[in-house]
Amino acid sequence: MQTPICKLITCLMLLSVSACAGRGFPLNYTPKIEAISHSSGRNGDSIKFKAIITRQPYGEDLHYFWDFGGIGEPRFSEAAEPEVRISGVPGVAWTETGQDGYRITLTVTEGKEHDAPANTFSAGFEVLPGDGLEIEEVSSGSGVSGDSKTFVAVVTGQLENSVLSYHWEFGPGADPASSTEAEPQVKLGIPAEAGYIGQLSVTEVAGAKIRQRQQTFRYVVEQLSVIAVEPLTGEAGKMISLQLSANGSFDEAEWGIEGFDQEDLDAQAGTITGKLPSAAGSYQGNVTVSNAHGSSDEFSFTLTVTEPEESEPGN
Repeated sequence: MQTPICKLITCLMLLSVSACAGRGFPLNYTPKIEAISHSSGRNGDSIKFKAIITRQPYGEDLHYFWDFGGIGEPRFSEAAEPEVRISGVPGVAWTETGQDGYRITLTVTEGKEHDAPANTFSAGFEVLPGDGLEIEEVSSGSGVSGDSKTFVAVVTGQLENSVLSYHWEFGPGADPASSTEAEPQVKLGIPAEAGYIGQLSVTEVAGAKIRQRQQTFRYVVEQLSVIAVEPLTGEAGKMISLQLSANGSFDEAEWGIEGFDQEDLDAQAGTITGKLPSAAGSYQGNVTVSNAHGSSDEFSFTLTVTEPEESEPGN
C-alpha cells in the first residue's frame, strides 16, 4: 500500500496528463470496473451481484455504492456483493446507444479520503418474466374486528410433484400474527380504515430446484357495529325477547331499556327477555356491544308499547 508521500509523488509525475487537484485522478489511477456479474434475471429470483475489478492502483480497501435502478429490492447497497430480489417490470435493458430500460450503476472508491480515486460503471439489466410459479391472488380476508377469516392464496405454475410451503405475515393485532399454514384462519384485531399490509412468501421445492415468490396484500378491519334491534313493538305488560344483530362477532352486550323488567339476558347471543311496561307509549333503549379486541359500538332505539288487546266478552 502506498503512503501519502508516495501518492503525492505519483500525482506530481502525472501533472502533464491531469492535474491532481481540480480534475481528479488520471483514469489509469482509479479502480477499473470491467463488468458486473449479471445482465438479466427472472422476476422473483434473488441474485447476488459481483463486480469484476481489474485495477486497484494503491492496494487500499475498495468501497462500493450500487444503484440497481428499480430492478428489485434493495434499490441501493454499499455491500461488495449485494443480493437483490428481482421484482421489476419485464422488458429490455438500457444500452449506451439510447435504448431505454433498467440500468445498474456502480461506483467504486479506493480508500476513505474525500478525494480518493473513484470510478463509475453503468450496465443495462433485463428483467425477464418469472419462470412460471406465481402468486396470482390472495383473498382479502377483510372483515370486522374479532371475526375469524380464512386467508387463501391462488398459486399457479407449480412443478409436478413439487411441495409448497407458506409463510404469512398479517401485521399488528391479528391472531396469529404469522402462520405457516396453507390456508390460515386469523382472528382480526384492531380496527383500521386504511387497512393492514400483509405479506405471503411461497417456497416450492422440486428435487434440487427451489423457487420462491413473495407478494404483499391488503385487508381492512372494520369497527364492530350494531345494525338493528328487533322487534321494537309489543303489548303493554307482555313478555318480549329482543334480539340485536351486528356486523361482526362480540363477546358482551349491555342493555338499558326504560321501564323494562328484565328476566333473562344472554349477552353473547345478544338477546334480552323481560316484561314490557304496563303503560302504552314510547320507551328509549340502548345496547352496547364489545369484544376482546377493544372494538365496541352503542346503538339507541325506541321501543313502542301498545295498549293490550281487549278480550272478547265471554272469554
